[in-house]
Amino acid sequence: MKSALVLQAPLTEDYKNLADRSRDIIYHFHVSSGKFLFFNKKGLEIYGFGTKKSVLLKIHPEDREMVRLASRRALVPGCVMGEVEYRICLPNNCVRWMHDRWTVMRDAEGAPLAIEGIIRDNTDKKRIESKLQERERELAAKAKNLYLSARCAAGGHRPPATRAEGPMAPRTPIALLRIAYAIRKTSDMCRTT
Repeated sequence: MKSALVLQAPLTEDYKNLADRSRDIIYHFHVSSGKFLFFNKKGLEIYGFGTKKSVLLKIHPEDREMVRLASRRALVPGCVMGEVEYRICLPNNCVRWMHDRWTVMRDAEGAPLAIEGIIRDNTDKKRIESKLQERERELAAKAKNLYLSARCAAGGHRPPATRAEGPMAPRTPIALLRIAYAIRKTSDMCRTT
């Protein structure tokens, strides 16, 4: 599938080939016609040819209004760039996370002529972030359990420097692990004396 192109100044074959080799989506949106005049190969695979409305229909229903607002903000006088992150729904019921960054091309009077941008598929990054957050929650729960176990083993004894209540309470798993270690060490010292 070759890239579509109807720009005022035709792009060179080298540029089209470069754009088509990109793993990111590259586009040129003509503001007054409301049409995408250029999508590279990757963009055509995901969005196809079309108008702003047909592309908007590929965007997850819960994210459409956010994308509309970002698009409107891009056309405000003085705006030169923008970005938005949203989900798209593919025909196979697969949902992908997309990060769209663009530049607004304006005429000499500042009126918007076109929006040129790059869209990156951030789905893998989102999955990794989600797994990392899940692991952080698991670690925090384990650290808290270890802290409470160490307190119980110490017979409720806590050195003054390791109080876990109030505004100075530890907030990170590492802080809880340090306190649990200090309590256990103190408890061991109390047993030997």
